[in-house]
Amino acid sequence: MSLRKRLLLVMVLGSAVNGCALWEDDDVTPPAPLPEAQSLELKPLWSESVGSGLGEGYSRLTPAVAAGKVFAADYEGHVEALNAATGDTLWEQILISEVNPDPESSWYEFWNWFDGKPKARTAGAVGVGSGLVLVGTLDAEVIALDAETGAEKWRNLVSSEVVAPPVVAEGRVLVRTIDGKLFALDAETGKRAWLYDRSVPVLTLRGTSAATASRGAALASFDSGKVAAVFIPDGRVIWEKSLITSKGRSEFDRVSDMDADPVATDDVVYVVSYHGQVAALDLRSGETLWQREQSSFRQMGIDERALYVTDEESHVRALELGSGASLWTSVELNNRGLTGPTAFGNYVVVGDFEGYVHFLSREDGHYLGRYEVDDDGIESAPVVDGDTMYVYGRGGELTAFKLP
Repeated sequence: MSLRKRLLLVMVLGSAVNGCALWEDDDVTPPAPLPEAQSLELKPLWSESVGSGLGEGYSRLTPAVAAGKVFAADYEGHVEALNAATGDTLWEQILISEVNPDPESSWYEFWNWFDGKPKARTAGAVGVGSGLVLVGTLDAEVIALDAETGAEKWRNLVSSEVVAPPVVAEGRVLVRTIDGKLFALDAETGKRAWLYDRSVPVLTLRGTSAATASRGAALASFDSGKVAAVFIPDGRVIWEKSLITSKGRSEFDRVSDMDADPVATDDVVYVVSYHGQVAALDLRSGETLWQREQSSFRQMGIDERALYVTDEESHVRALELGSGASLWTSVELNNRGLTGPTAFGNYVVVGDFEGYVHFLSREDGHYLGRYEVDDDGIESAPVVDGDTMYVYGRGGELTAFKLP
């Protein structure tokens, strides 16, 4: 079985895409060894442990940064606010699930409890805005905390698991659920404002993209291959676009999912799909400006010149924003289970399954250096705020880097 098919099967079953499981078979290409050449001296600004990390299953528990604070959550409902400059803890909160657990489910028996109540199973990362910290759970809860104190402000149930970070914009909290829906909740009260609903194919990757807010529109991509722009105040559909045409001999080959968040800049929306294309769309009309063959389920990075994409073989590509033309491709980290790429100063940064964060040249993609962050691996793309980058490992290590 090819690495591509093994990867898809693991994700469909909801297992973690990391570690040696991807190359146990003789016919699977092993990960590339760590490159020898290093010309970059790297030293973290600080590193702190945040709870128990991402756990064993699929998770998009990326940190979020706002107002001099970095917010992170682990899979057991532990949410923490840290000073972005020093890593000092400002507040901590343990989220309790209000959804009654099924006594026959495995997590009912083995899940950690707090004060006699089940902890919330957090997987939807952290969203920040309007003075709120938003967390989504596997029990379909969206929980809002006060960004200054960590006190709970409100919570609401949506239709299914929340495995992508909620997004705050225009007085709304935009929440993507795993059953193909986009909810808008009132940021003050948590009450539902509107709902956009699209069907989900029978076979998809385990995950969803988060919505992206730009110029009053919520931009969302779906497992069916549709991309939509929805007016944030009232949920009115501005445009819809279908980008995926299923092809291939097997069901696995025909899976075309869109788990990477849309990226918007200068009235252009960039989207990418698994077994599909990367495309640039006009934000106002949805018209296709360019597209090219590309398969990815990882988050994309962007700067003023290029769009950065990690494909399913862990090749990192830089595409020219205006045309989609290839600027460079880095293959030195082949099959190392790379995260999505993040632009950071003159560098493009990715994490890998062994917990290393790798720095590539933004100009031509050549390898510059690495630093080991968390030996449990790195699943989510690094997050950049100004001249500081934050990397969250699967084992719960949150590490900050200043620009070298």
